[in-house]
Amino acid sequence: MIGVLDRWEDLSSLVDEMKFSLQFKGSLHSDQSKDSERRKREKQDIREVLHKQLVRKWIGGPGRLAFIAGHGFHYLPFRGQQITGPDGRHWPQDPDWAIIKRTTPTGKDLYFLPTVIRASRISLVCELDIRLFWRERRQGGIFRSDESGLDLDNRLTALLDALTVPNANQLPDDIDSRMLPQPCLVLLENDNLIVQVKIRATPLVSEPAPSEGDAHIEAYIDVEISGGDLGEPLE
Repeated sequence: MIGVLDRWEDLSSLVDEMKFSLQFKGSLHSDQSKDSERRKREKQDIREVLHKQLVRKWIGGPGRLAFIAGHGFHYLPFRGQQITGPDGRHWPQDPDWAIIKRTTPTGKDLYFLPTVIRASRISLVCELDIRLFWRERRQGGIFRSDESGLDLDNRLTALLDALTVPNANQLPDDIDSRMLPQPCLVLLENDNLIVQVKIRATPLVSEPAPSEGDAHIEAYIDVEISGGDLGEPLE
């Protein structure tokens, strides 16, 4: 069971800067695909692949990240958890790293733990350098034309979604909470904590593998996290 660790004063310093890479190879269809459940499933597949990589980054990370990972992520509060004061009043707790609970429309409880967060004592942001390889018959492929002009290819939008804690309606209906890591580590609490994105798209030139689907991609994401203790509550 996920527990609560109330005090962090005896732990080492907060994150100042952290750099690492994440990788994914698999299927990712455009967000304009009519099969919405398939899109949700693919995004969740990416989260579960990246979870294993993020666990290793936390274990080797600075101060608090290594401490939390070393205790199996079990001593964390929930985001928005209520605190009761001596006078009986209640107010929401705003800890640093915390578990975010999502309940699916089918009643399954899932738990997520983002790395890049904004809380009362800490504010982290990140920069992403994404190298995306996919099956394209022409060079480029980052932008697509529509009635309003140019827009990012929807696979890139879906990839960014997969880096973030999902809303309940973004989770696939057939998700099995028993098979999902509890909590499932993701990169971002929300995507407005991204301050810079660099994207390079390159067609795959190797022959497709027999098991490769028509939406196969290979993504290499360099992450740079910066920030730390602000000393004052955030607005």
